[in-house]
Amino acid sequence: AKRIYPGIYKWQDSKENKLLGFAGYKVGMGHIIIDDARKKAVTAGEKIFMPVTLIECPPVKIFAANLYKQGEEGLQIAKTIILSNDKILGRKTNLPKKPNSSEIDKINPEEYKDIKAVIYTQPSKTSIGKKKPEIFETAIGGTNEEKIKFIKENIGKEIQLKDIFSDGEFVDIHAVT
Repeated sequence: AKRIYPGIYKWQDSKENKLLGFAGYKVGMGHIIIDDARKKAVTAGEKIFMPVTLIECPPVKIFAANLYKQGEEGLQIAKTIILSNDKILGRKTNLPKKPNSSEIDKINPEEYKDIKAVIYTQPSKTSIGKKKPEIFETAIGGTNEEKIKFIKENIGKEIQLKDIFSDGEFVDIHAVT
């Protein structure tokens, strides 16, 4: 693969105003012993061994906002607003000397079909020893007005996994192996 993270092109709509995606790093494998709840399994009701993957999820931060308009071939990026020039980002991409975060205040949400956040990981806060962050786009739930409000409120702030997902929630996992 060209990069260690997958591209996601279709996001499920959500009314909750939060990021719809997050990033993590595989740090190992393990196993657990569980009761087999499958009714038709040979081992139904017995304790079975189950392999598990351990994923470490450091906080992410917002790097930019992508504003989409409807084009002839579907949604196309009409504008990208850089909101951060954090030092860690210099390891991955060229940065402007000063981010144009005040430009987000001038946006008319009705002009755009969709608004997505470009976020980056903080691998230095993990145990894997990596320094370069991953930069990728993720969708935000809610209306365009709520999406802009979410981005404004979280510029420069760390977004934790617990802010996005709750205990026991089922999630889709995308990975490159």
